Amino acid sequence: MKFLDDVVVCLTAACAAGSSAFVSAAARTMRKTCLMAGLLAVALALLLGGLGLMIAALFIGLTPYMGMHWVAMIAAAAALVGCGIFVAVAMKMSSGS
Repeated sequence: MKFLDDVVVCLTAACAAGSSAFVSAAARTMRKTCLMAGLLAVALALLLGGLGLMIAALFIGLTPYMGMHWVAMIAAAAALVGCGIFVAVAMKMSSGS
């Protein structure tokens, strides 16, 4: 009976270690996935903001206020650069490097 008790204790410890390893890997994967999804959401918001500023710059450029459309285009370019940075970081996170 002593041998069976030792086997049961060993199997219980092995199952607990396997379960802990699985939960740890799942948590790490979910954390990385949520971070990547958040970065892509911010990148999409910046992209849509940049496109909106470009459309606004087009309409502002058609009005008599001649200098304002350049301001909107510079802000749109900054938003698009920010979008590219967030997408690059999200892709780096997804590759696991």
